[in-house]
Amino acid sequence: MYTRPAHLSSGASLTVSNPEVVVLNNAVPPAPVKIPATLTSPSVTVTFTTPITVSSTTSTVINFDLDLAGSVTLSGTPPTSASVTPKFNVTTATANNNDEESGEMDDVHGSVTAISAPNFTIQTKASSITFATDSNTQFKNGITSLAQLKVGDIVEVDGMTKPDGSKLATKVEVAEGQSGEEAEGIVTAVTGSPATQITIAHQVDSTGTATAPVTVDLTINASTVFSVRADKLSLGSVPAFDATHIGKGQRVEADTGNSTAAPMVADKVKLREQALVGTVSAASASGFTLTLNASSAFAALTGQTTVAVTVQSGTNLKVTPANGSTVRVRGLVFVNAGAYTMLAARVDGNN
Repeated sequence: MYTRPAHLSSGASLTVSNPEVVVLNNAVPPAPVKIPATLTSPSVTVTFTTPITVSSTTSTVINFDLDLAGSVTLSGTPPTSASVTPKFNVTTATANNNDEESGEMDDVHGSVTAISAPNFTIQTKASSITFATDSNTQFKNGITSLAQLKVGDIVEVDGMTKPDGSKLATKVEVAEGQSGEEAEGIVTAVTGSPATQITIAHQVDSTGTATAPVTVDLTINASTVFSVRADKLSLGSVPAFDATHIGKGQRVEADTGNSTAAPMVADKVKLREQALVGTVSAASASGFTLTLNASSAFAALTGQTTVAVTVQSGTNLKVTPANGSTVRVRGLVFVNAGAYTMLAARVDGNN
C-alpha cells in the first residue's frame, strides 16, 4: 500500500476580474452610487505567513478572506473612482464543518440549473456549485424531496464539505419558484411608517446578471410576510421586525413570485445577518456597546454611531470582547424608533 506523503505549500496564485465598487455619495440623504473601478492586476500571488501542510490523510480547508478595506483605494471627495489591489488573509482549518472556516456552508443562494439525483446544481452570482443529497437532507418550504425540486427554482442551501472536497446539502429551501425573483442588500431608504416601500443597495440577486441595478425598490403591502433568519442563533423572544420596525442599514432579503412587476412587490422580507466593525465599551457577559466609525456606511445611512450588542446562546466568540478593542460582529440588526440593537452570531478580531 502506498500513501501519498504530506507536502508543504507556501503560497497560492489567484485570478480576479470585474471589480464593482459602490459608495454612498454626499447627498442628503446619502445614496448608493456605482463608481468606475480599475483592477491593478488580474493575477494575485498570496504568500502564506506559515507554510500549509497538505496531507493525504487529513482534509484541510484553506480560507481566503478578502481584506476589503486594504484592497480598495478611493479617489476624489466624494469618491468618483476606485483602484482595486486585492489583498487576502489566509487561514486553515481541519475539515470538520463546525463553522464556515472548517467547510460548513450556510445560506448559499442560487437558481437551480440541473438536477440528476442524488445531485443538483445551482448558479450563484459567483459560481456554479453541485450538491449531493442523502437521506438526512432536509427539504423545506413546499418541497419534501429532491424529486419536487425544479430547474429554475430559487433556493437557499446549507451544506458541508465532504473529505473528498465535494459538497453535501444538509438543507434545501425553496425561496421562490421558476417565475420568481430574489434580491438581497442593505436598506438605504424607507418610505412611509409603516413602510410601504423600501430601497436596497443591491448585493445579491437570483438572476446572476452582470448588469444588476445598483438599487432595487421594493413595494410592501398587507400581504408581505416578515421573518427573521436566525441561522445558528438560539432565538427566544426577539425584537420586532415588520413594516413598522424596518430601517436604513439593515440587511434584508426580498422574494417575489412575480419578477415582472416594477417596483418589485415583496411577498416575503427576511432579516439577514450582517457585519459591523467598531470599538468595544461597557463589555459584560451579556453584551457590549459597539462604537462605529462615523464615516462608515452604516453610520452615514442611519445617523447612529453606536449599537447595543447582545451576546447569547449560540454566539460564536472567536475573541472575547474587551473594552477598547476593535472587533467585527456578525449578527441580526434590529431597529425600534431609531435605536439600533444587534444580536451577535459571531465576534471576531478585526484582522
